[in-house]
Amino acid sequence: MESNEVLMDVDAGRAADAETLIFVNYRGRDAGTAAAFVHTELSRRFGARLVFLDYESIPLGRDFKPVLFARVRGSAVLLAIVGSRWLEGVVGQRPIDDPDDWVRMEILEALEHGVPVVPVLFDGATLSLDRLPPELAVLVDLQYFEIRTRRQRHDIAGLADHLAREIPGLRDLPVHELTPWEAVVAALQDGMDPAAGSGVSISIEVNETGDFDQVSLRRPVATVVDRQIGNDPQLFHDMVRAAGLRDNGDADRAVREWMFGRLSHGHIAADRDALERAVTELGLRDSRPRTVLSIATLKPDLMAERADYALDWVDRFDGDSAYLKRRPLAPSSWAQLQADIEAIPSKLPRDRSEVLVTGSLRQATAFAVGGALRMVTGLDVALNQRGELWSSNAQFDALIAPSLAEHRVEAGDELAVAISVAADPVEDVLAFVEDAGLPVERLISLSPVAGIRDNAIPDAKAAAAFAQGCRDAARKACRRNTRIHLFLAGPMGLALLLGHRWNRLRPTVVYEDVQGPAIYEKAFTVDA
Repeated sequence: MESNEVLMDVDAGRAADAETLIFVNYRGRDAGTAAAFVHTELSRRFGARLVFLDYESIPLGRDFKPVLFARVRGSAVLLAIVGSRWLEGVVGQRPIDDPDDWVRMEILEALEHGVPVVPVLFDGATLSLDRLPPELAVLVDLQYFEIRTRRQRHDIAGLADHLAREIPGLRDLPVHELTPWEAVVAALQDGMDPAAGSGVSISIEVNETGDFDQVSLRRPVATVVDRQIGNDPQLFHDMVRAAGLRDNGDADRAVREWMFGRLSHGHIAADRDALERAVTELGLRDSRPRTVLSIATLKPDLMAERADYALDWVDRFDGDSAYLKRRPLAPSSWAQLQADIEAIPSKLPRDRSEVLVTGSLRQATAFAVGGALRMVTGLDVALNQRGELWSSNAQFDALIAPSLAEHRVEAGDELAVAISVAADPVEDVLAFVEDAGLPVERLISLSPVAGIRDNAIPDAKAAAAFAQGCRDAARKACRRNTRIHLFLAGPMGLALLLGHRWNRLRPTVVYEDVQGPAIYEKAFTVDA
């Protein structure tokens, strides 16, 4: 793919007045949804002003014809979104054969003016010479990009990487509308991507009243993470903790005052080295940078871009939304997910012992991740639980013993354990044990002494103390049993901490609540 260097003002204002670098060409009845998804993902990466999609980018009341042709001619690349119906129909009678067809005219306009055209093939679509109009036959010879149905987000991210490397105008774009502390955190974030720390800087513009007029982050290739940090509190907390920085309002105030002290003629610019020195001098570090482990099973994790290792199972879980994704989608299986999880320790850097887990995962998976990174491996795990860091190395005065309730089953010599924190699953667990014919002697329910409810575990210290208390109670209870069946109903952070401490017990089968007729499903088997 060739690229044309486009000189433009990235602060050009409204989309109606800004130049386009990426023009999305599509046919609505063929790949309208796919085109919208490509536009959304690329806009998050590069900014909406630089990615053109007709109904998103043309203001109401504007004559669309001259706008379309002008945007095509001014683009650095045209993406021709091709779905399975793009060439459907009788040759000579299809929309693509009509000289007045807009999809056709946009592509021809790009070819005539030297704008690179990249066919983007969706869902197994192909381009064949015998079915293309002669004027568009050149498309067969162009380097194309393929996007798979079950890997759309991953593949579009790969497309964005290609575009960023090959189109100069998509590199070195500033990210605006950040607070001083958000900009510093983004600039200092470590990760696998060399662009995360290479050539990064922040600049500050101050208005006549002395207030910050604009805070901008600049790096060689700005990412989705950079553009979302000011809009996503969870992402911001993850980035702060990953960089080993303090996570409080005092940090923002200290950075703001430091910047005011460096002002010269209403402008300040600072590179990464200057920012590192400032953070150290201001006492804004609370630890070394943490290893970032991204696990996504319910929805994509933006921190995957900055992770030391990322495991993406979103497209391998069944369900159309994060709420509905509760089990792997065949042929994927829990056993495959467990194998991927157990391989995690070998993928992580060896020079850092603290692992920050980010992403979206249900409790059985969180427990399995904690088990793979168990305390006996010399690692500590941490997770942002609603803005607070829950960590296995949180200091507490004494463990918190749970309230224990026992229910006899007398169907075998194995033990069922219900961690009952946010909800009471005992009735469902007993019904499942009976229906599944599990050889269980008894069920013990471990819950906070203060009662079962949301936010029953108030803070990080209590979480670490309660996790150890539950582990000790289970260890004592299982002495005469051969196996444990574990059911979890509590915060994800607790499941991670419990898995981290789950050793010197019995082989443990961990179940996931799949909200189906059987209620639960066997997910993982952990040797403990």
